[in-house]
Amino acid sequence: MLSCKKTRVIAAIVLLVVSAAIAACGAGSSYLGGYTRFVYRTETAGSRVEISTTEISPQDDGQFLVSTKTEDVVARNDIHLTLFGDAARSLGLYMSDSEDSPFDLSPLGVLAEQDLETDHTYLLSDGWVLRTEGSVTVAGLAGVEAQLTHADQPGWLVRVVLAEDLYIRLFLPFPLLVEVLSIGETDTTAEGFQPVFAGSVELIAYEHSEQGTEES
Repeated sequence: MLSCKKTRVIAAIVLLVVSAAIAACGAGSSYLGGYTRFVYRTETAGSRVEISTTEISPQDDGQFLVSTKTEDVVARNDIHLTLFGDAARSLGLYMSDSEDSPFDLSPLGVLAEQDLETDHTYLLSDGWVLRTEGSVTVAGLAGVEAQLTHADQPGWLVRVVLAEDLYIRLFLPFPLLVEVLSIGETDTTAEGFQPVFAGSVELIAYEHSEQGTEES
């Protein structure tokens, strides 16, 4: 079982979902318009599961209605009257700078509008390295699977899947999948090596239409 220190490795991502729903992409560009709905599933090492749904709907007056719903099944004593559930707050994956997060994913923003090659190494800011592998499918969307590493975090392995379609990438606040695995001091090249699951955030549904998009 992971220690309490390790289970804190992943901290609140849902604030990101709200801000990104308004800004409409992890890279921070303006929302391009239309109707958008995305659903992320957050899971912790303790099998805590939380579903967060964000819906952006154009209104007749040119404004947009942004609605976010979080579903989390917990025991009565675990209920805290805060905006988001404990599962999301217990994870540490950020798309904006934070000194408190062991996994600041904001360096991935430089790839927001860049086609990704498979079997390629990208040197990102702040010492992060992204090594792409092959193509996978998440929530019906084509993605590029990669490993995100940092020299200052040798005990952790971060698996990332980024949408292949650049247009879709602009409407999502987070990668298609981020999975954090604890590798501790184990030799990752050893036969039978199995990293320990720490938590994940995965897109499970995505919709977008041009309804209500203003002509530029």
